[in-house]
Amino acid sequence: MESPSIPSAEADLLDAEGRRTTPESGASCAPNIDIPKGETAANRSDVEVLFDGLPEPIDLELDLEHRILYWTDRGDPPRGNTVNRAPIDAKPGQSAPQIVVSDLMEGIGIALDVPGNRMFVTDLAGSLYVAKLDGTDKRMLLGAQGNLTGIAYVEILTQPSEKRHDRHQDHSPNRDHRHRRHRRQLGRAVSRQGTAGRRDGPRAERRDSAAEVRRSRLAGARAVGPVAQAHRSRT
Repeated sequence: MESPSIPSAEADLLDAEGRRTTPESGASCAPNIDIPKGETAANRSDVEVLFDGLPEPIDLELDLEHRILYWTDRGDPPRGNTVNRAPIDAKPGQSAPQIVVSDLMEGIGIALDVPGNRMFVTDLAGSLYVAKLDGTDKRMLLGAQGNLTGIAYVEILTQPSEKRHDRHQDHSPNRDHRHRRHRRQLGRAVSRQGTAGRRDGPRAERRDSAAEVRRSRLAGARAVGPVAQAHRSRT
């Protein structure tokens, strides 16, 4: 029998799609990705059983940095409803799985944040848990979220604030130029308005004075007119 592959960046990968696990057998198997030449998926000879007799293993994750395999088991307690781990490089029968998290309600999904020393686990009761990779400091992040199954951990990188500042600074000369030009135009407009106001001020005063004179003359003519006519009639 051909030895099972060891997960690496260049070679084969051991994942949930590659193993053949059923509630009846409770086995975790490690085939190569490629089917051996002349064989089929039903009779391929490169499948090696890593662990047998497990309650109901369901999902698994790899810590390639420390070469440890993690998986959830949704079977009956005490070995089920747990998160387990075991060394990838251990030969079958040389290392028993270690239970690191228990008391799940049909644990399903698992995702690892190896640099952050964290694992995330979901169960069908709708809970999302976080714990250290050794299972300590387990706590619930979300509850009653419906039937949660798989989970993925993703890091979203954001642009550093200093780069955003530099990007704005690249455009600042143009903005300053536009602002200075706008200020000059605004200053000229205000200056014109001020000059016009100064010119219009004396004109308005002269118009008011002329109107006052016309009103005075008209009033004098009305008052003097009848007196003059009576004097002429007497003479």
